[in-house]
Amino acid sequence: MAVIANDISKDVGTVYTRLFDNQSVINAESKNMVYEFETKRGERELTKMDSNVEIITAINNDLFPNIVSLAKDNLDTLNEKVQATLDKTNEIISSNNSYNIDLSEEKKALDEEWERFQAWLVKEREAVDSKFVKQLSELRDNFSDIEGLTSP
Repeated sequence: MAVIANDISKDVGTVYTRLFDNQSVINAESKNMVYEFETKRGERELTKMDSNVEIITAINNDLFPNIVSLAKDNLDTLNEKVQATLDKTNEIISSNNSYNIDLSEEKKALDEEWERFQAWLVKEREAVDSKFVKQLSELRDNFSDIEGLTSP
């Protein structure tokens, strides 16, 4: 009976291990997943690096010589234009420093002109007012004459 109990306990242990102890299976699956991920990642990175190498090669072979030749052709022209602009700017700055304009005489002339304009406005207003008063008195006279003719 001890032998049977021993065999039964071994069988129960084996069944228990197969059913509930999954550590080795999980380890194997995780190692397999990591391996596949790294393999796929390596392939993607390799593909990206190949496309980058192609782009850089195209730039070195096609664009770079064109850029260098355009720079050689246009750099002198650009330098001349920048120098001309700098010369004109310095000329303007030096000419502005040499002109110290005294605006007080012009301000006095403008003030005098403004005073003449205001005096002219006063005269015109007085002329309009006197004309209005004269026309008003004429209308009153005419109205009083008309009232005198119409009243019995």
